[in-house]
This record gives sequence, structure tokens and C-alpha cells, in this order.
Amino acid sequence: ERLEEEGRDCAFHPLVMTPQKKEFNPEKLVERLNGWESVRKEKIQRTREDEIEGSMKKCTFRPEICDSPYSSKEINFPTDKGVQKHIEKQLSARKRSLESTPRTPEKK
Repeated sequence: ERLEEEGRDCAFHPLVMTPQKKEFNPEKLVERLNGWESVRKEKIQRTREDEIEGSMKKCTFRPEICDSPYSSKEINFPTDKGVQKHIEKQLSARKRSLESTPRTPEKK
């Protein structure tokens, strides 16, 4: 009674909420934790990408691959006599094997 009387005399009356009982739902907890984990992983990934991008800005070497004189298809490499003889032998052997196998008429 004494507290009630003192409370009436005061100008300030705070609204105190009574605690409500919440049911524990483990599925919601797991969802919330997984959400935090995914946000954390995304943040780490963005940080790593930013670090890589920042380190690449420091690189000054920019190769021009397409304008290379060696990119054309007509490069003549010097060949050794032994290599040239080997290639000639292979070609003649192929030619002989084609001549020795009988041809079958093509079906239309």
C-alpha cells in the first residue's frame, strides 16, 4: 500500500512490460545462425576480392598477346636433317599403306 501511495504522488509513471514467455524454436535458431554465417562468408569473400583487386592495381605489366610477332600461323622453324628424313619416311610409309589396302566402293 505504501508503494501505491508514493506512486500516486509522483508525476512520472513508467510503463513496465511484463516478460512474456517465448517458446524456444530450434529451427528458427538454426535459420538465424545460418543467415549470420552466410552474411559473414559473403563479407569475407568481398574483402578478399577487394584485396586482390587492390594488389592488381599495383601491377604495371600489361602484355599485348595479340600483337606478338609469334602469334601468326606461318612460323618457319629450322628443321634438323634427321627430323626431315623421319617425316619423309612417315609420309612414304603412309602412301604405301594406302596403296596396298583395297578400296571398297562407296555407298550412296
